[in-house]
Amino acid sequence: MNTGMKTKWEKLHSHSRFRPSYPSESVVKFVFKNFPRGNKSKILDLGCGCGRHLLFLAKENYCAYGIDHSMDGIKYSEQLLKKLGLKAELKVSDVDKLPFGENYFDGIVSYAVLYYCTAEKIQKAVDEIYRILKKGCTRIHFSQK
Repeated sequence: MNTGMKTKWEKLHSHSRFRPSYPSESVVKFVFKNFPRGNKSKILDLGCGCGRHLLFLAKENYCAYGIDHSMDGIKYSEQLLKKLGLKAELKVSDVDKLPFGENYFDGIVSYAVLYYCTAEKIQKAVDEIYRILKKGCTRIHFSQK
């Protein structure tokens, strides 16, 4: 991601007005349809921002993971999780260089993230997504709002 865009996202995530607290209905439906509650499925929130979907996953006892290129978003998510006594693994990372091993996740959610990427970056992100998903797994939820 170019430096100017990264700076814009950092500023955005530092303002409470851009920190939605409720998960998207489409993400909730996707998760409950594909993963029984409390089964400890490993689910990645790709581009977790300030953590609304990450928080939902942690509350429902999934093994929640989140990546975002915004340090402010990650820090806010960490504080929120700690305040509520919840756990998730968070990392600062870009969508086209995911810091996880092959065949690691049972599912991925990504809400309003890839829309902001170039076609080249989207292709690299998709390659990374399929690399880190468990083989034969097709549990991916992309939404652009």
